[in-house]
Amino acid sequence: MKTYRSRFPRLAFALVGVVLSLAPSARAQGGGGGGGNPGGGGINPGGGGINPGGGGIIVPPGGGGVIVPPGGGGVNPGGGGGGVVITPGQPVVVTQAGLLVGDTQGATVVVAGQAAGGQGGAGQTTGTTYAWTISGGRIVGSATNQAVTFTADGAGTVTLAVAVTTSAGTTNATSNVTAISAAAAGTITAPATAAATAAGAGAGAVTISASLPAAQAGDRTFTWSVTGDAAIASGQRTEAITVRPGTAGLKEINCAVRLQNLVTVNLRSFLFVTGTGAPATVNVVGGSGGGTWPAGSRVDIFANAPAAGQVFDRWTGSAADLAILGAGAIAPFLAHAVVTVPTTAATLTATYKPAPAWTPTTTTAFNPQTAQGQTAPVSTTLVSYVPANPQGLVFLLHDTGG
Repeated sequence: MKTYRSRFPRLAFALVGVVLSLAPSARAQGGGGGGGNPGGGGINPGGGGINPGGGGIIVPPGGGGVIVPPGGGGVNPGGGGGGVVITPGQPVVVTQAGLLVGDTQGATVVVAGQAAGGQGGAGQTTGTTYAWTISGGRIVGSATNQAVTFTADGAGTVTLAVAVTTSAGTTNATSNVTAISAAAAGTITAPATAAATAAGAGAGAVTISASLPAAQAGDRTFTWSVTGDAAIASGQRTEAITVRPGTAGLKEINCAVRLQNLVTVNLRSFLFVTGTGAPATVNVVGGSGGGTWPAGSRVDIFANAPAAGQVFDRWTGSAADLAILGAGAIAPFLAHAVVTVPTTAATLTATYKPAPAWTPTTTTAFNPQTAQGQTAPVSTTLVSYVPANPQGLVFLLHDTGG
């Protein structure tokens, strides 16, 4: 046995494994941001805590609630001090405090003395029934499981209510969730194009600006990121940044906007970084994406959808024209390609060929299952086709339920 002493001078306890020795008649007590719940729940001395006994979850300092389910328990509503004892059989709705309009979110009801159920009612207690209602939103799927999924109708407050019926009678619990519209985050204002600049260039390098609506009374925070070799030059954690575009290509400017410390809206803007040479034209015949850009730009081209009975074959053109597709051997055979604009005009033509005739092979009783040395009958049927002399195979795989 080891004896530990709390930083609260009068609180000492002996810990053996995960058993906490405390007086069973004690009640939750206020403290410096915590509280104790010894009646089968736990101790939360400084915003953190220990939950032996009936088990539980402790939320660190700064907010949130603590549910101590089996064997009694308690709630520690935040870092402000004190605790509230939950009597056995009292239901509590557990869900996140914020929700984006249009998203879905889960909620479950925990009853002291019962195990928490999973999404869709997994772990539901025998003989217990649940009846959920909602205002300001709608429940997606069943409203009679221990756990439900819900969404918001619009910005405002969503109120969840549940009636839990056992042999002892019916008890009720409610929870309010703040629904926030993603539109509150605004949109990124940034140019659509910018000239390339060398990655890692100094203070004199070309930069562009990107901005969002500013915070109002500290209601939001900003976390910016950029893709490729673009770089944030200044302004991280504020509503406006400057960006060095980097080399030619398509880049993304992203910002995760945290609203009211409840929900996060992920915003993005595309930046087409052009080359720095004289303008040149790429002509695309039988496809799209052609145009005139500064030499060195990286642009996407697409072959048109093939006619019935046809498939895309390859891009054709002069050796110099095909060079803008890149050096890879497979490059001319990609219906969607990224080309580098040359210093002189180039033309690429999409060509097509008849789709090869093929007959699938059907395999019945595919992937039989074996258990304890016995092969169980299965009804799985596999339809497949592998062309003659294949150069490679692509397998499409997924997990159960995928």
